Amino acid sequence: MENDFIMSIPIDLYEKLERKFGREEAFEIAKMIEDFFKLMERRADEIALQKKVELRSELVNELATKAELNAVKTELKADIENLRTELKSDIEKVRAELMGEIDNVRTGLKGEIENLRTELKGIRAEFRSEIENVRLEFRGEIAKIRTELQSQIDKLNMKLNFLIILVIIVLTLMNPVVAELIKKWAGLR
Repeated sequence: MENDFIMSIPIDLYEKLERKFGREEAFEIAKMIEDFFKLMERRADEIALQKKVELRSELVNELATKAELNAVKTELKADIENLRTELKSDIEKVRAELMGEIDNVRTGLKGEIENLRTELKGIRAEFRSEIENVRLEFRGEIAKIRTELQSQIDKLNMKLNFLIILVIIVLTLMNPVVAELIKKWAGLR
């Protein structure tokens, strides 16, 4: 029996027990210590197994089942679809508001453009009127200057005719040959 027993206690401890109590009693004490260790090991294994079972039970209770995950997935899909619908609705509202604003701006711009056109037509009419007035003034001035120039040309023409006649008279009186020539031209001979 003694040979079949393999001790798991340290040799130092066994030797101390043997010196203090003797070989037989040291062997029995060592066997008791060994049995105690085995008992404690089994007890520890049992406690560990029990803790594993408890932990597993808790984990199973805490972990979601496939059905629960599918239910959550379905809920999330429904929520996403609801959000998608709400977002589409909100986008359509914003689009409608923006289109309304764009139409308002467009209408306002059309009105302003029409006002500017009307204003430009008025300015154009004023300029045409002014241009026509200036044209009439220039025509009047030109006619006046033309009349004055014609009057001066007529005066100069008269003076020139007078001078020509005077030169002819002077030449005739001064030169008998010229008098003969004039007679020939005039056909007085």
